[in-house]
Amino acid sequence: VKVYDPDTRIESLIVTPISKASARQRSGRAGRTREGSCFRLYTQASFEGLEEQSHPEIRRANLASVILILLKLGFQDIVHFDWIDPPPPPTVGRAVEKLWYLGAITKQMKLTRMGHLMSCFPVDPSFAVMLIRSPEIGCSNEICSIVSLLNVPPIFYVPVNKEQRLKASQMHRIFAHPDGDHLSILNAFHAFVNNNRSHSWCNEHYLKYRSLNQAYSIFRQLKSIMSSRSLALNSPDFQKPHIYYSTIRKALVTGFFMNVAHRDPDGNYRTIKDQQVAAIHFSSTLDHTPEWVIFNEFVLTNKPYLRTVSEVEISWLLQFASKYFDLHKHFPKTPARDSIEKYLKTTISNQM
Repeated sequence: VKVYDPDTRIESLIVTPISKASARQRSGRAGRTREGSCFRLYTQASFEGLEEQSHPEIRRANLASVILILLKLGFQDIVHFDWIDPPPPPTVGRAVEKLWYLGAITKQMKLTRMGHLMSCFPVDPSFAVMLIRSPEIGCSNEICSIVSLLNVPPIFYVPVNKEQRLKASQMHRIFAHPDGDHLSILNAFHAFVNNNRSHSWCNEHYLKYRSLNQAYSIFRQLKSIMSSRSLALNSPDFQKPHIYYSTIRKALVTGFFMNVAHRDPDGNYRTIKDQQVAAIHFSSTLDHTPEWVIFNEFVLTNKPYLRTVSEVEISWLLQFASKYFDLHKHFPKTPARDSIEKYLKTTISNQM
């Protein structure tokens, strides 16, 4: 299940035991349409150790979207809101903090113009900010595509068979971009659309047709919402690849600046405010270890991984997220802080 930890501000995919209620519901599937039996592949003692009920999603989810909707509906006193299953107070606090950093609310918990606009998009607030700010950067079509792709299951199909897996890897490298995974999935999506959204083409290139088709549907809906809100649909010059791809990565920073990690001397990456150490996921197309990266997911399997990663530049972080990277506020003494201080000193000396 996806679980949000308010202490680390990170959503993680965690293997979690089912509840007794879930076990009973599953066993009830047997015999509904024809005779059958259900065998539980664990001991009676294990069953007795399970919790009675599963935790409702609102108690383990990031509440930024929920609170944004409540504020849009006119509920100002979020702290005393009458929840059916009250979420942990730290989760509410982190959601409010995130909305403030994104520019959706004031310190008095009032929606800003940005907040009202963000509430029009049926996606996470971070994605909504990227969509709203991408026209001024000049790549709203590409950001629409990437947001769509990040809201569907993974598009790359990895076969179980070793020989097929090798062939799939070769096909996936066609779309790989050295600067990161966001650009790689964008390349695959563009190729899918240019090949008339062909099912057979997807099979040939080991791509998941259902995920790509779903992403295309979301893409069209997001473009429609942006048009209805007078947000321009534009693209950088594709004939200048370096400018094209760097412009897109720059736009990603506007929403993902809280999902930033800095490279440690040992080669691992450490998140900025919460000091979580992780490696870049082995499926990443990033072919080097840049100093700064943004990531879409923090995954806990046998070890912590950053999944869907792209390289970013420190100047972009300070340009689009100056509030979050304000060294005068709570900012731990880390190599990341040292890097920012060094960059600021160099910039000031160059201006003199």
